[in-house]
Amino acid sequence: MKTLRIILLVGLAAILGCGDGGDGNGDESKERIIYNLGDVVFNPAGGGNRIMIVSMAFEVLDPEDTVKLREKDVIVKDVILTTVSQKRLNHLFSPGYKDTLKNELLENLLFELEDVSIDRVYFTKYVVQ
Repeated sequence: MKTLRIILLVGLAAILGCGDGGDGNGDESKERIIYNLGDVVFNPAGGGNRIMIVSMAFEVLDPEDTVKLREKDVIVKDVILTTVSQKRLNHLFSPGYKDTLKNELLENLLFELEDVSIDRVYFTKYVVQ
């Protein structure tokens, strides 16, 4: 009978959300804030007449950061164009290079946009023609 009570209490705690395995700071329930930049078109280094189109989105920590990114759209696109257009096609097609490029873009954006907190960079389109 005592075992049954313990099982019921554990089940009730799970239903009520107690002991959910989180770290207790409430970050698990935060909604992601995504700023969608849209398409950026450029010529990769050594690509001849080929073009690359990337669509990007940024996960930010504060809703105000989406406003700042929109206001600094020209700077954001310049950082992306400057960073990505220096890359050669063989790098852009290498397996796993997208993650390297995301990290480099994040670092460059955070350097240029000191007052914006970007948490992650996403590619929503990555096309070479």
